[in-house]
Amino acid sequence: GSEEVPCPEDNLYRIIGVIPTQSEIGGEYENRAKLVKVQNYGDTYYWATNSSITWGTSGVQNLLNNNYWNDLEVFQKLIKPSVWYLGGLNYNKENQYSADALYVEERGSITGRSGGSLSYVYNIGLLYPSDYGYSAGSTYRTQSINSNIGYYVNNSWLKQPSSWFISPDAYYSYSGYIGAWFIFSNGLVRNAAQQYPGNAYSIFPTFYLKSNVLYESGDGTMENPYRISINE
Repeated sequence: GSEEVPCPEDNLYRIIGVIPTQSEIGGEYENRAKLVKVQNYGDTYYWATNSSITWGTSGVQNLLNNNYWNDLEVFQKLIKPSVWYLGGLNYNKENQYSADALYVEERGSITGRSGGSLSYVYNIGLLYPSDYGYSAGSTYRTQSINSNIGYYVNNSWLKQPSSWFISPDAYYSYSGYIGAWFIFSNGLVRNAAQQYPGNAYSIFPTFYLKSNVLYESGDGTMENPYRISINE
């Protein structure tokens, strides 16, 4: 999104990986690069504003797929709508979840406590807890993230300030507010009430590139990032 050298931080994204994904629910899988914005978007936000809200009706989802999407302007052409999975997680397993276990339940058949669809098609989403789990390599992918937090803090390039994941919780509620998952400032994967005093966290927009996006230059460092174009 910029030809400036060095590239402005607001235009920098990290590559999560090349991930098999769908453009429509039940559609064919296609390997596409998945990116996350280096800089958080805007202020801090509640995941939802009352106990009946699902990801499809949440303010964060609306912010990402309207305000942030419109901010991208001409660069919208690089992004392909994709399926986002909203399988509900279990707060009782907070200190047990491995990256592999999270991946399965994120795509599972249990909805978040407020219901809603198990999958949605949008241009923009947020990180999954499993994205963070896999970001530290394969050493602990089958072991508890929170039990190995020192390793994650030192090795994960997705370690962020306190920020929301896309995943809701299937069971948690506190003072009438249902739960969603977030990465805590100390690196722990945790559950919190979606709206409660002190539970407004950062958001890092995440999306999938179209498969015809091309590498132009760069070596993938902060000083010389990959620059891309699209084969139209």
